[in-house]
Amino acid sequence: MKKLIVNELLPIYETDAGEKVVDGRELHEFLDVSSKFADWIKNRITKYGFAENDDYATVSKILESGGKSIDYVLKLDMAKELCMVENNEQGSKARKYFIDIEKRYKQQTINTSLLSPEMQMFKTIFDGVARTQLEQAEDRKELEAVKSRVDTLTTNLTAAPNHTAVVKRVDEYVRWTRLGHNEVYNRIYDIMQAKHGIDVRQRVENERVRINDAYFDKTGKFYAVSTLKQKVNGIDVMVRMGVLDKFNEILVGLLAKEKENSLPLY
Repeated sequence: MKKLIVNELLPIYETDAGEKVVDGRELHEFLDVSSKFADWIKNRITKYGFAENDDYATVSKILESGGKSIDYVLKLDMAKELCMVENNEQGSKARKYFIDIEKRYKQQTINTSLLSPEMQMFKTIFDGVARTQLEQAEDRKELEAVKSRVDTLTTNLTAAPNHTAVVKRVDEYVRWTRLGHNEVYNRIYDIMQAKHGIDVRQRVENERVRINDAYFDKTGKFYAVSTLKQKVNGIDVMVRMGVLDKFNEILVGLLAKEKENSLPLY
């Protein structure tokens, strides 16, 4: 259960355990995200490695239509990070708002009217300096958290390649760039040829011609194009050539660059 405790720029709730949280759908709406909520939240969780029960909780609801809806309850640390990586004006406003709310609840209230004018002046100066340092520390903490997630992903990507892992990595790069699979393969083949002098496309074509000719000699007909592509593909050819590691190295670099470019610049 959660109760509403602040309703200014965005509603902020408090759980029974005293945790300050926000509603994922309300944050999504405030950030003016163009994609659907379900797609957006799943993408952000996967992309930045958020963990259920540590960073957020899910709540299932049965709709009047009989369908099911899943709500996401986000801790403030996750909400601030989502605002930062959105890298727009709304995200900046919301993140500063969350930081301000945290400070309100952390700050102990004292009656400064009882202090001498000198002490009141010192307190005002001290509060200003402390506020600036806390904001700078918060910025560094959040940026390091995002970079750490990306570094972890990049480290995992550089493990020794195998057929299945490379294919999955290509699929991931396609999702990040919204390019077609053929365009991705051709882009990396171009780099391989320029950097290592390896013409993968020509090797693939040579193998397809060879097995197609052999099939014709045996049956009097050629393979269908789709069948031929299934029998000989670039990944298998690179495995036999012993150059899959070079393809993977280029792919990892391109993917890491895409992830790095998604970070906001401050």
